[in-house]
Amino acid sequence: MRLLAQVDGRDLPGLLVRQAIKHGQRTAGAAVETAFWVALALLAAAAVTTFAMKTGRKAT
Repeated sequence: MRLLAQVDGRDLPGLLVRQAIKHGQRTAGAAVETAFWVALALLAAAAVTTFAMKTGRKAT
């Protein structure tokens, strides 16, 4: 709930990267968990970019 309250569509990748760093500093299995959060951030960035590009093409 807190995650959704703080996020607008543009800040999601940055927030996920910050989460990855925070989780990586706290856990013993940091490499796997950090890789997961970074991959999730990259997927979110790609999805936002793709959506923006498709929306832009339809509008023009």
